[in-house]
Amino acid sequence: MPIPSSDENKAALRRHCRSLVVVDPVDSSRSITSHVFELLRAHPEWQRIATFFPLHGEPDLTPLRQLLPERDFVYPRIEGPDMTFHRVIDPATQLIPTRWNLREPCAELPVVRGEEINVMLCPGTAFDVAGHRLGKGKGFYDRYLAATLPPRPRLIGVSFASLVFPGIPHESHDMMMDLIVTELGPVTPE
Repeated sequence: MPIPSSDENKAALRRHCRSLVVVDPVDSSRSITSHVFELLRAHPEWQRIATFFPLHGEPDLTPLRQLLPERDFVYPRIEGPDMTFHRVIDPATQLIPTRWNLREPCAELPVVRGEEINVMLCPGTAFDVAGHRLGKGKGFYDRYLAATLPPRPRLIGVSFASLVFPGIPHESHDMMMDLIVTELGPVTPE
């Protein structure tokens, strides 16, 4: 019997994660936002924060912008194989609907370089307790971070607790999270 490849294992885990049901995603998102807010408040030096507009099945961190109005928030924009981050002051008018039911920054907003970002809140399909992240499969975050000059932003994975596993398939080029935050609180990678 052939041994499944890493890509096959990742695809199987993505399918499994899509089948999981988060019991109360709205309440869980509120708890995750609260934990992330406390973490960001404890680090006033993290002035520029990369965040994201949630896809189906991802925690909704949109209240952070209102909770921390003095901080700069940047959001990702996908163009072809590339991802860029743009400063967003008013998400209601500056995040526009795009493919995949996603909201991204308007193209004319200024681009923020990766080395100018202090902390990056990273969505994922799954995480593990060691800090590995499984994305959607297109590699946008891994490519972006690999091309970022030092200093690299602190990487915080945000996820529902049911999507954090003891181990997940990973490869050497996959970026490691410095911390993972779920509705149960922060998880420091082992």
